[in-house]
Amino acid sequence: MSIGLTRSADAECWGDAARAYGLDPMELGAIACVESSMNINAVSPVGARGVMQVMPSHAARFGLDPALLFDACTNIYMGAYVLAEMKAKYGDTWEAVGAYNAACTKLKGHACRKARSDYAWAVYRARLNLERTGKCSGPRDEFH
Repeated sequence: MSIGLTRSADAECWGDAARAYGLDPMELGAIACVESSMNINAVSPVGARGVMQVMPSHAARFGLDPALLFDACTNIYMGAYVLAEMKAKYGDTWEAVGAYNAACTKLKGHACRKARSDYAWAVYRARLNLERTGKCSGPRDEFH
């Protein structure tokens, strides 16, 4: 893969994880750009970890030690799984992309739709930039 998906993780993991779940590696890369600027060591204020900012609870569902979320390939595969779950629920839509970040357990109605829309737009812009330059445009605070 010649795009800039090698900054923090093995390039093969992006394509392999995308193929495993029927996703586009560029979409996964754009989400990683928005979530962490491809920083495998990133930890969010709510505890999401790694390049795809996966919650430890997702790892626990599979019996995995949450520390494995700092392994680039494990994190990418888990992020791909979460996105695939959202697409199974919402279809191959921008709402599914928005739901990757905004589960809306606390946000409801308009606030949920806005959070998902803002996130999806950030991913869209990150994807355009990633395709154009091969690099992330910036961390997730771009849409906050």
